[in-house]
Amino acid sequence: MPKTPSYKLSISNNDEIGFTLHSVVMEPRHCTPLDLAAAVKNLRIDFHGENEDDIAIISKKIVNYLLTDFFVLAHRTGLYNRQLKLWEALASVCEVRMAQLQLGFFKKIDLPIWDFPMLDSKGRTTLLVRLVFDAPNSEFDLSNEKGCKALIASTVQRAERLKVEHPLFSGVFLFCPKPAAEYVRSCFSMVTVVDDPVGKYEAKIVSLPDVSLDLFEYDHAGDELKMLHPSLQKMNSSERTVVT
Repeated sequence: MPKTPSYKLSISNNDEIGFTLHSVVMEPRHCTPLDLAAAVKNLRIDFHGENEDDIAIISKKIVNYLLTDFFVLAHRTGLYNRQLKLWEALASVCEVRMAQLQLGFFKKIDLPIWDFPMLDSKGRTTLLVRLVFDAPNSEFDLSNEKGCKALIASTVQRAERLKVEHPLFSGVFLFCPKPAAEYVRSCFSMVTVVDDPVGKYEAKIVSLPDVSLDLFEYDHAGDELKMLHPSLQKMNSSERTVVT
């Protein structure tokens, strides 16, 4: 179970009457690249906590990436059509909490996993960021199939619980370290549709047809972030038509 969060991020806009992510989702087909740039530039992410440690730093980078680069990528490629609820939920995020997962009741053992629930203005968890670190010889050792499957199963179980608690919950962003993320991607067929020409972009969890599960990889410092699933880089012209 997660610890009580010791710090959090708050999401707001520098200019509340200016162009925002919410403005984009209201009329996505009428937004220009300049509109998107203005909305992203208007974002403000503030850290709240006693000390800004490595976790806080990388979490800020990930949250900033999702609200800027990923949000724009989804609009530009048309992925937002396939993951509309997730994309709209991003525009409504007001707070991100951070907690490391633990195992055990009497003796707590820290797991190599941090969960960042993303909340809207009413305090409802609508999205979840899961950050996984290298953990050789652990239950979640991503260098082997067993560890990758354990991570995927744990992530789906967490999503299922959140969906029960928060009916508007619509997506999980799973961040794994390079090169382990590639091994994790090979296990995605366990829980999402990967061979359907349209369904693979929706990335829906089979047991949760309203919840998308997207996979990303990061380098050690979190300076390089890349989306792996669903993969947009290998799309041919016909697939682009499907996505948009």
